[in-house]
Amino acid sequence: MRFHHQNMAFAWTRDGSSRAVAVLLLHGLSGISSGYDEVVDDLGASADVFRLDLRGHGRSDRAPGTYSVPFYTEDVIAFIEEVITKPVVLIGHSLGTVTIMRYLEALPPAQHMKKAILVAGFTDQLGFKELENFFETRLNFTKIKPKAKDGFVLIQSDDDPFVSAQYGTRLEQELGAKLVVKHGAKHMSGPVDGEEICAELPEVVQNL
Repeated sequence: MRFHHQNMAFAWTRDGSSRAVAVLLLHGLSGISSGYDEVVDDLGASADVFRLDLRGHGRSDRAPGTYSVPFYTEDVIAFIEEVITKPVVLIGHSLGTVTIMRYLEALPPAQHMKKAILVAGFTDQLGFKELENFFETRLNFTKIKPKAKDGFVLIQSDDDPFVSAQYGTRLEQELGAKLVVKHGAKHMSGPVDGEEICAELPEVVQNL
């Protein structure tokens, strides 16, 4: 299916049950929305699962020069308001976790989401030039924390080559989050980086 915003077409899919809690899955920097098919299968009819290819990824349109916080945030806001149209649980991996936090940071004071599950989350650019645009300003945890009515869950790996354990500790403290540490799961990138151990993330289902 296609969603149109700011003269761009975004690819998205919907699975599960429309009568269940809405879930939006957001992929990482090198990811695509189909990268977590196993997670969707595990959720089954317990969730109304939406997946979106962010701009410049998968089957969504390309727009060089717009891969930064304001555009990603506006895309997610528009998608939730125009397509999902009901309270939603946000689940993001890697860059998807930053997109979620920036989205929550931008919400008006009276607006909230149900819950946020952050997989391999981090709080700075990790030394990658591609992530500079997402951290031109510091994350405002004072604004972010109250925006998830049912709180935050962090899923981190103890041998992630990109995201060290310190990020899980900091996010746990800043967000008052529940921290789940997986053993030997690397960056939990699923089939995108060939990490077969991470093709399934039962912790997401368990903490929904």
